[in-house]
Amino acid sequence: MARKSMRLVVGIVWALASACADLQQDPLDQGTGTIQGAVKNDEGQAVEAALVYILSDVSLFAESDESGAFVLESVPAGTHTLVAVSESGLGTSIEVTVFGHKTCEVDLTLTEAGRLIGSVTLEGEQDHQGSLVYLPGTSFIGYTNAAGAFILFGVAPGCYGLHAEHPGFLSRDLEPVCIQAGQDRTLQEITLLRSAAECAADEDCGLHQGCRQGRCVYEEGYSDETCNGEDDDGDGLVDEGLARACGIDEGACEPGVSQCLGGVMSACMWEVGPETEICDDELDNDCDGQTDEPDCTYVKVQFIVDCSGSMQMTDEDNLRVQGVREVVEHFAASPGVVFSVVKFNMRVQVLTDGFTRLNGDELEVFGPEGLMEADSMTDYAGALIAAREEIARDIQAADPATAARTKYMVVFLSDGKPEPVCDTCASEPPEHPDYDPHCDADLGVVCYLNDDIALDLGLLQPGELPGLQPHNAYNTDARVLELVDAIAALDDESVGEIQLHTGYLYCRDEHGNPTTPTCSAAEQAYGLDPEASRALLRAMAEHGHGSFTFYTSGSPIDFLQLDYSVD
Repeated sequence: MARKSMRLVVGIVWALASACADLQQDPLDQGTGTIQGAVKNDEGQAVEAALVYILSDVSLFAESDESGAFVLESVPAGTHTLVAVSESGLGTSIEVTVFGHKTCEVDLTLTEAGRLIGSVTLEGEQDHQGSLVYLPGTSFIGYTNAAGAFILFGVAPGCYGLHAEHPGFLSRDLEPVCIQAGQDRTLQEITLLRSAAECAADEDCGLHQGCRQGRCVYEEGYSDETCNGEDDDGDGLVDEGLARACGIDEGACEPGVSQCLGGVMSACMWEVGPETEICDDELDNDCDGQTDEPDCTYVKVQFIVDCSGSMQMTDEDNLRVQGVREVVEHFAASPGVVFSVVKFNMRVQVLTDGFTRLNGDELEVFGPEGLMEADSMTDYAGALIAAREEIARDIQAADPATAARTKYMVVFLSDGKPEPVCDTCASEPPEHPDYDPHCDADLGVVCYLNDDIALDLGLLQPGELPGLQPHNAYNTDARVLELVDAIAALDDESVGEIQLHTGYLYCRDEHGNPTTPTCSAAEQAYGLDPEASRALLRAMAEHGHGSFTFYTSGSPIDFLQLDYSVD
């Protein structure tokens, strides 16, 4: 939960490189060509839902798919600036030469950029809102707020001039300023002086404009550029420089930007929107102008994480650990958010002392004996029993007023189905309908691994399969869903809300392509069953009134995309 930073409309400016310039052909040949390629981040991972467009004609745009791939068709032959931006504000741009009837292949790598921060004051005015600020030679603009402040973010390393203007005032150009990657560069204050007249002659005005009574007026048939897919001002560019602030500029919220794409204004991008008001963090989370008001919410997050042996191959880089740490760090400034962490394999261990504050550095949680462990089997039932006990204890210990304002957010992650699966049985006589030669006579249950390997329950060590009870099914789909229902049933009138979300981690993407070199070996060694695992985890999320997310091995496990606000 980031503290609010003053921000208004933004622009994105990227360093230029060239692509597809090695073809020996006149780029001005008649016709159109195609630009296609992939969008990745600086770690080589595919970026989905990135906007890719031609800077001079934003009606030509595409969105990258889950593999980062994009295709831009019907691009006029010539040299263009190709821009790609992600929802998180990363981006890049390259210069692309397109040849008629040819396909240009490009790869776009999105990187972190810097911000230009400054202010524009108007001579003799108290309200300094509405000054236009932009970097000449680009199509991106910003406007000042009432205090005159502006921020241009997404600026790639380099040196740029800056132009500021306001109707009725003399415009100003700053000397080039240089910025480094990730730098916040604060500029000198800009003061715009009043002008007696906007123009004295036609040459003082822009393209297709004339000076009429001291004002620049467009010739018939031309006008200021509007978002309509047309070249309104006759400068040869379509819908250029059209962006506006959107979202909320209050409290912990930060406004984003809406850009003109394809003749319509896009949805708001890069905004930080309102969230549930969290108690005790001294932030205005819901952006209503008040902090920690009486109806604020305590958010208690419980992670239940699979640490079975297969994780050695499906999560070689321990991205599950990083996913949990990122949520902890995200809420570092919010004392009203506390955590419980449960790991499970053949043993179940609660890694925290109830629900507590974490900072992301606790070895007992994030270390080799915590979430980084990868041991045998996948005891869903034992983990859910332990998780419910933790929540029930916490509810009982809380005063009624606090419990009524508390949301419990349970996040369950696994890379496989429950193992072992145990069912009731009879050890004799052989003609009994539930007879099984491997039935444990004392417990009255039989447990199987991968559906065909019987487990000798007499060899269990203390702490293994802790929830296994005599004459009771264990880790069957029905039993797992009963335990999820038991957690959801804690959400009565005395508790604000309980949700259980599930995530499935697998080493093949949705098209069946392996995402790790050890995927086939993992499938054979651990008997991974993606269809059965996915179906059970989806059902668990449905019973828990939560959501299901599919994660691919080798890609970030982003628990922050879950909704931690209150319905």
